[in-house]
Amino acid sequence: MDPEGIAKLCEHLNLDDHEDRQRVLSGGPWTFGNQLISILKPQGVGLVSSMDFTKVPFWVQFHNVPIACKSDRCARLWGELIGSVEDVDTEGPTMCARITIDVTKPLCRRLRVFTNEVSGSVSIPVQYEFLPEFCV
Repeated sequence: MDPEGIAKLCEHLNLDDHEDRQRVLSGGPWTFGNQLISILKPQGVGLVSSMDFTKVPFWVQFHNVPIACKSDRCARLWGELIGSVEDVDTEGPTMCARITIDVTKPLCRRLRVFTNEVSGSVSIPVQYEFLPEFCV
């Protein structure tokens, strides 16, 4: 959709309730018809034509993580290799990070991580939660 079309659509969107606005801004990624929608909080007067819709936050799962690497520090370090890290979750069985990625660039599918001199390196598969089918 061109910037003018987006601007017309945005004129009809209004989230007056602060809680609803926060839920929408932090709850993505959002899709419509299996197409990714980039939702941003307007800055200043909110000129749509000057906003960057190429960055979208995703929860990213790191699989096959060695026990010694299961930490917030490693999740942040690995996440920064993919994009800008917003949050991490290392409590469950899968280590995750909420990462804002540039959707115009190829997705990282695995990381090669050096653990120590004895074990060498490990391949860490990366999985994006709620990734639309067209991106796969």
